[in-house]
Amino acid sequence: MFKVGDLVKRTDKITESIYQISSIDKDLIKCNFIKNGENWRLHTTKGEIEFATPEEIAAGHRIDHFVDINDMGDDSHIENHVSPNCKVGVR
Repeated sequence: MFKVGDLVKRTDKITESIYQISSIDKDLIKCNFIKNGENWRLHTTKGEIEFATPEEIAAGHRIDHFVDINDMGDDSHIENHVSPNCKVGVR
């Protein structure tokens, strides 16, 4: 199963991070990962993680990470997403 040094990801797909297992103590697994240049630690169990794929390891993040249904995405060109029926400042 899992061993120290393995690269894993969460099964719940909440984050796109790839974690490295730093210690295993019975059911508790401690993992480290770097986010925004800072070291973070995840405490989890065997049922909450799975092995990262070689493609994900190469990319440095999970590949199947989906966008939350409430995430409206990129609004850099919001003018392209405004209905022509939208009336601004009309009373």
